[in-house]
Amino acid sequence: MKRYVESSTTLDLKGNRSEVKSKFQIRFEAEKRLPTLTKADIARKFSERIGINKREASDIVEKIFNEICSALEHGEVVKLPGFGSFQVLDKLQRPGRNPKTAKKTVISARRVVTFQASQKLKRMTESKILSPINPKLLNTTTTVPNS
Repeated sequence: MKRYVESSTTLDLKGNRSEVKSKFQIRFEAEKRLPTLTKADIARKFSERIGINKREASDIVEKIFNEICSALEHGEVVKLPGFGSFQVLDKLQRPGRNPKTAKKTVISARRVVTFQASQKLKRMTESKILSPINPKLLNTTTTVPNS
């Protein structure tokens, strides 16, 4: 599924055009360049480290994720020390607004899964957070020559 992201063009005091990217667009572009770890990758690494075949490792990984999903489905908090915790929250119905039309609407009540990273995970990732991202993506304004 493709997501299309728009950016806006503005003029500065000198009459130069500049393209201002939204936070969503910057994050979307950065995520496209970041490597992705899949369940198959986890199973492959698991099989290599423990010395079992890939099929068994895949079954173990699948069972772990199924157990996490089952616990969350029953409203339990899933705590993984050194990694973080997953929790299901019930959000109440609330008023909202369509950002395109400014029309007021009601956002229905729903259940959401939240993840809170552990302090250990935060410390491990905070120094490496910008390294895989292209530094050009951090610049939110790009100058476009006048035509």
